[in-house]
Amino acid sequence: MVQDASMPASGTLNVLNLTDRRPTDLVFGFVYLILFIATGGIAIYASTNSPTALSNLGTCANASASELDPTAPSGNSSGLPADVIGSMSYMPIPLFAALLLGIVWMTALRFFAKPVVYLTLIIKGVILMGVGMYLYTVGKSSCGLTEGDCTASFTPLILCALGLLYFVFLFCLRRRIALTAHLIEQSVNVVVAHPGLFLASAGLFVVKIAVLALCLVAYLFLLGSELTPNQTGGCDITVSTADKVMYGVITVFLYWSVQLWLFMRFYVVSLTTGVWYYTNESLASQEGGVHDKALTQAPVCMSLRLAFTKSFGTIAFASLLIAICESLKRLAQKERRNGGLVGCLIACCITCILSYLEFLTRFALTFHALTGDDFCTSGKNFLHHASRHGFTAIMVDYLAALTLQFGAIVLGLLVTALTVFIVDEGGHVHDSDRTWVLVTAGLVSWFIASVVLVFIGGILLNVVDACYACLVLDLDHASHTGAYQKPIIAHAVIATVNPTYIIQQPGGSAAIAQPVQPYPQTMYEPYPPQPQYVAATIAQPGDAGVVAVTIAEPIRAAPPARQLYPDVV
Repeated sequence: MVQDASMPASGTLNVLNLTDRRPTDLVFGFVYLILFIATGGIAIYASTNSPTALSNLGTCANASASELDPTAPSGNSSGLPADVIGSMSYMPIPLFAALLLGIVWMTALRFFAKPVVYLTLIIKGVILMGVGMYLYTVGKSSCGLTEGDCTASFTPLILCALGLLYFVFLFCLRRRIALTAHLIEQSVNVVVAHPGLFLASAGLFVVKIAVLALCLVAYLFLLGSELTPNQTGGCDITVSTADKVMYGVITVFLYWSVQLWLFMRFYVVSLTTGVWYYTNESLASQEGGVHDKALTQAPVCMSLRLAFTKSFGTIAFASLLIAICESLKRLAQKERRNGGLVGCLIACCITCILSYLEFLTRFALTFHALTGDDFCTSGKNFLHHASRHGFTAIMVDYLAALTLQFGAIVLGLLVTALTVFIVDEGGHVHDSDRTWVLVTAGLVSWFIASVVLVFIGGILLNVVDACYACLVLDLDHASHTGAYQKPIIAHAVIATVNPTYIIQQPGGSAAIAQPVQPYPQTMYEPYPPQPQYVAATIAQPGDAGVVAVTIAEPIRAAPPARQLYPDVV
């Protein structure tokens, strides 16, 4: 149904209101800064209070190692350490190979998004069933060589059954997978249009490493200040109440910082995506206004500036919620391992609830980046707009995360195999320690490659979520301006997520409309009804000749209905 022009518009928001934004959720930003200053102060206090803190820590560590293995030789006659150190010279290979493979990956996602997404998802099911069949074959052959019950050899077939269910799951979600592929394709277009996102994200990653290093230094200095070598060659440790408080401050700051700098990147990517999506135009252009181009010529720099100033409090608030949820999920997983069946069920329920809260938190931050509202208001607006338009983003977010993260891991394994092959063929590894050297080199190279590829996939996933949020807001924008900012994304998402919005017009054209709830109209007219009205329900006639007449719609010539959403080609 197409909404009548006389009906009031609802759900309007000021999007990309860059000039009039005010600081939001300042309390949480101040609390984080206080913890940052406190952590630095603790490191300085512990180092000045005990100048020999690090030397005490080293002495006690050596004493503990001697107690664990008093017969250990002081030297190592084996060539293992030298071979391991020599293999580290090959570690630039996984770094540059991962960067090159990441570029190829993004190119494939841009031009062949749907086949790449399907191939990535199918590989996961194939691996699941392949591992199950391999374990079943090994277990069956081992059972044939022994006597006894071989029932346990059929257990790996559970993995095969899960693989079949996984493929059924993919078949049922094939339309959502196609939508996910389309959004991932658009996410590559965003990073191609704004390559500064990679540089900004890398800078934030370096800042995150520096903050975590500060926490580690504070831990070491504080621990070293509590250790005192004794006469017997051991160490005495004295922990006061103040030390416990300082440990607590550092721990809270550490967990909070891990999430905060991830959300700083998420905010920068979301706002930059919003500028790309709306083509530097505000949804407040319901009055026809256009932003100052000086604010959007460099959207990445503008996003960074807002992230460190007006939006820092909201980012700190969202990251604190995620840190709390992650801590509770770890506690739930611990209870699942130790609490039996009932504990496992309770832990699973708690984990699902916390995961949904994390999902809402991410999209609330996205809405904050697009509108500038505080965190709570942004969360309410997201739920209101998504439910009013019949959209749910959780499945798209899940499929996009599954595709990008699993794809990064698989590509990381390819880089690892290449690096291990080069190290093995390098001729610098002794046969006696070849296995340990190759395993060490493989783990290090896989870590380096996975960090690079997961970093790229994380940025694309942030863009996917931001594009979806932009589309939810764009539905209201189209009802006022008559056009979508990104029609390709809008048509693909609406046709997949809520096909009831697509109606067939006379002549064969398609249109997107928002359902409007019917409502009765009560009118008072002379009795008998005049020719221009048709009575639907007539009340009991009175002597005055006027009765209440309820009609579905008057027959008066109505103005032409204004289409709520533009045509779909």
